[in-house]
Amino acid sequence: MLRIVLLLLGLTAIIRLQSQDLFFDNGCNYADDGVSGLISLLGTNEKADSIVAQILRAIPEYRNQPRNFVLRAASVANARAASRDGLRYILFSPDFLANFEANALTRWAAFSLFAHEVGHHVLGHDLASKDNDLRKKWELDADYYSGRVLAHLGATQQEVLAGIRNFDIDGESATHPAPITREYSVNQGYLRGIDERHTDHAKFNLPLDPTSMKKNRWNLVTGQEAEIDDEKIKVNFKFNYLMRQRALRVCLLSRNSDVAPEVRTVGSINGTGSTKNLPDAQGEIIWNYRRDHYTQPEVSADGLLRVVVYDESRLPRPVATPGWIGAGATILAGGTTLVYGFSERHKASNIYDLYAQIRDPNHVVYLDESRDDTYQRANDIHKKSQWISWGGTALLAGGGIWLYDKLRMRNTYRRDFCLLGKRLEWEPVLAANTGSDLGLLVYF
Repeated sequence: MLRIVLLLLGLTAIIRLQSQDLFFDNGCNYADDGVSGLISLLGTNEKADSIVAQILRAIPEYRNQPRNFVLRAASVANARAASRDGLRYILFSPDFLANFEANALTRWAAFSLFAHEVGHHVLGHDLASKDNDLRKKWELDADYYSGRVLAHLGATQQEVLAGIRNFDIDGESATHPAPITREYSVNQGYLRGIDERHTDHAKFNLPLDPTSMKKNRWNLVTGQEAEIDDEKIKVNFKFNYLMRQRALRVCLLSRNSDVAPEVRTVGSINGTGSTKNLPDAQGEIIWNYRRDHYTQPEVSADGLLRVVVYDESRLPRPVATPGWIGAGATILAGGTTLVYGFSERHKASNIYDLYAQIRDPNHVVYLDESRDDTYQRANDIHKKSQWISWGGTALLAGGGIWLYDKLRMRNTYRRDFCLLGKRLEWEPVLAANTGSDLGLLVYF
């Protein structure tokens, strides 16, 4: 009974962590003045977190500023910046986010809205202020910030303005300027962002997915880092120095099926550094995502991309049928051996019981076999059962490890499958182990 009570209490605690009702008496709604009321906080959302992360690192001067707000899905119309008990919040509707992912223009509307609310926090606005004139100024500042952010993220002027036009905003209110004034502020921020992009190309570090370095036995990469600007992604990677003159296959992969980098190469990569200490060799791969018709937000999510480097002679391969059969047969044999070992142990136990119950050596049960021989036979059977059980356990464990290894190989093959480019391409390639010979690679 006590365990049931504790379980119910634990479930209640989990539910309370996932859903929480809080009263807010301040904040910024994108399109209206309504800010007071009870709001249900529903949890987190990976997509919204990715959008906000891209917004926060879009403008160089704010890139190293730590996040000073809590991002939560909530029972709000679209999105709202608010504060409560010294904590800043951005609250958003999951349904709103899903609806605005429908097409390119409304997707930028979602970025525009989130950037506006992020702007309130990044710019340090006091959301509890009752000064309406100051609130109007802050709304324009947040609009300016959102336009600037979207310019750095690669949106066009049409897409940026479509963001604010997607919302049915009424005329000027007590805390919000007229729509035409806000649109002008968004556009001015966009123009400044475009100027900044042309000046510094808005380069920043892009976190990559480390999965392939940890879980892919074929991947030679030992370190990776990436830098993104408004046109391309440059990935620098390290791999074992001893492999530097081997024929290698290098691919940039994505964990999102909607983003497919067309970056594949085969050839030798020359390492750098001293051969005495055998440091990692270094390579570089560049993807011009603009040429492949992707926008910066689509390719700059944290952990979206990863680089793999394979030895051409040892590529990931699908698990052959004999591997599955071997693993399954080993597990079956181990299980069968264990059952037999337990049955032999049970037989020995029955003989021990007979020996203990009938102590008279002249009893009729000992006519064919003396009491001492009976005990010795029970001992022999028990020892045999132990050896059989240990063997069965070893077979079962080995089969389990074999099966796990095959499952991991299959998952790695599916996740990090690295084909050559789908287009017909001609590319000069250094032939492996042939000095400076130059060949011509043709692939489809």
